[in-house]
Parts: sequence; C-alpha cells; structure tokens
Amino acid sequence: MRLSPIIAVCVCGLGAASCAPTPAGGEGEGEGEGEGEGEGEGEGEGEGEGEGEGEGEGEGEGEGEGEGERLITPVLVEGDPGPWLMPLRPRCGVPGEASFAASTAVGTLESDALREVSGIVASPSQLGVYWAHADSGGDAEVYAVAPDGTDLGRAIIDDENAIDFEDISVGPCPDFSGPCLYVADVGDNNENRDNARILVFPEPQLSVVDGNVAPLPDGTVVVAERLRISYPDRPANVEAVAVFPDASAIMLIEKQPNDARVFIYEAPFDTDDNVEVVELATFDPPGFQFAELTRLVTGADLHTDGQHLVVRTYVGVYLVEATDEMPDVARLDVLPLRQVVTGPLTEGQGEAVAFDQTGRNIMTVSEDDTNQPVNLATCEP
Repeated sequence: MRLSPIIAVCVCGLGAASCAPTPAGGEGEGEGEGEGEGEGEGEGEGEGEGEGEGEGEGEGEGEGEGEGERLITPVLVEGDPGPWLMPLRPRCGVPGEASFAASTAVGTLESDALREVSGIVASPSQLGVYWAHADSGGDAEVYAVAPDGTDLGRAIIDDENAIDFEDISVGPCPDFSGPCLYVADVGDNNENRDNARILVFPEPQLSVVDGNVAPLPDGTVVVAERLRISYPDRPANVEAVAVFPDASAIMLIEKQPNDARVFIYEAPFDTDDNVEVVELATFDPPGFQFAELTRLVTGADLHTDGQHLVVRTYVGVYLVEATDEMPDVARLDVLPLRQVVTGPLTEGQGEAVAFDQTGRNIMTVSEDDTNQPVNLATCEP
C-alpha cells in the first residue's frame, strides 16, 4: 500500500527542502511576487495582488519567484475536518545567534525497563509527554516519560523482527489523520543488512485524570506500518533519523567519521515494497580530528518549523539552520554545524537528542544502562 499525502505541496528548490507548516486558514510568511485570488489570510514581503475573504480553505493560482520555505496548501473536501499538522513552536533566539546554557539534569529516567536509551522525542499532541526507546537488544516497545523522567507506561509494537532501534521522530501520519511516531529500526554496525525499516503508528494517547497525565494501561499494543528501505551502492549504519514536519520526507544520517552520507526518503511512503532512498549529500561530521569517536552522528531532531535541526555526537550537540541561500536544512554539505552544547560529561555514551516541548530548549539522554539523567540545555535570552 502506498501512503500518499492528502495535501498538495509547493516546493521551492529541492524536493526535500524543509518547510514550516501553514495550517488551513492560518497565516504565513513568504517572499516573492505573485498574483492570485482565493480565500484565506497571509502575510508576506514583496509585491503582489490578490483578493480574498474570511479564514479557512482556499484555492488560487499564482506565480512566484525566489527561494524560501515550502508552503502547504491542504486539499479539503466537504465534511472533512482537514489534515492534522504539526504545532508550530517557538525557536531559540534569532537565526544564527541561538545560544544555550550548559546542560543540567532535570530528572532521572524512572523505568528500569528503559535500558540504553538511543532515542527520545517530544509528543506533538500531549503536554508533558515524551517518547523514548531502547537500543538494540531491547523489546519492540516505546516508553512514555514525563519531562523529569517519570515513567508513564509503555506501548508494545506489534513487531517480532526488531533488530536495532536507533532513533524516534514524530510528524503527521502519512495520511494526515493525526500525529504518528516514526521508530527507526536502522542500526547496522556490521553494515550487512539488506534493508532497514521505519515503523510508523499513531501516537498512543494517554488519559488525563484530575489534571495529571495518567500512565498508559499495561499491555497497550500499537499496530505499525513498516517502511522498508535500502541505500544506494552499499548498506549504511544509521543512528539519526528525522521526519520533516509536513511528512514530505524522512532524513537519515550515516554514522561515519568521514564522508558521512545524508539520505532522503521522500513521500509518498510505501508499505509494500522496499524503497531505495536518495543520497542527498556527504559531509565530514565535526569533532576532534585525532578521535574518530567524537565525529560519529548518533541522533537528530527537526524543529517543528522545519528550518532548524539538532545533530548530536558522543561529545556534544550541533545546531543546523536553513538560510535564504540554502533553504534545505538537510544539506549538511553546505550548511554549517554549530556546536551549541558540550557534553554533558555525565553522558558517557550520548545518543538521544530532541527539542523539548517549548521548542526553545534541547533535551539529551545517554545510552548508558538504566536510570540515566534527563539533561536540558535551556535557551539563553
């Protein structure tokens, strides 16, 4: 079954370029020239003419020039509530000047079952909920945790073939029916897997009791779609995976100290056949030249604006920001990786990284055994 987006996407530049979702009937920003008419509201810079009224869905034709963000135009049908889109969260500072304080522990992972955490991500739909998973050797499960690491239960994935979960991301489900978790079973230390997999399933919803989030019922099972992928030329050991906020593509970063490859799997996603992803770029990860271990990418997360990417290694976290000249945040061969977090030293084998639910801070967790501290690098004014 081919999972096709129910939205039309207007792309400026490369097909996998990042974007900030513009909800139906919402407001957005852009640059260029154009003409059109329809219903809706918008703000922009440049010259143009248009007619419109009210808020909501719209149709129109126009022409434009220049590079910028991808704009999403939902294709709505009568009686359809419309596609679910990622919430747009604030970012830290202004482009090029974001600064973060040193990481400090804000809690400890409570669950003894959550061993060797290699991925964590903020829930896009439930306040105070994060999702984490264990590394290779763990069960096919995802764990709900509070920002301070409090255990909020687990969901069992209906999959008997889990090999090596390495990262977790969130985004609209491929059919835009709601939020989905994307669990990347892509680890391949020996680089001998014929294909890797990404498991996609609707985000489990926790209950709220007396104003507090209640843990998932024991034995919660989720049914996942399986996206099987392979790489051009040769297998790849990948530990960093991020879904673009409009579900237009999935980004994968190879764990290599030199000439690390960046791959893109563009929608529509296919649950029937193996898909060979596209090699978008190669780059030399930052770190110490005399120590290859410091130059291995172990995790990544995309901001909900699609313009900011955090990439982590064993020794720190780097921020990548799209620019007007290069709007595709996946072009790590062109865009600089600026270190914004060092260590922390309490993380002996740092792998998990995510923007927190404010969108302004960076959360990290180490892969070392159980009950690891949850560290937060907060945005500095």
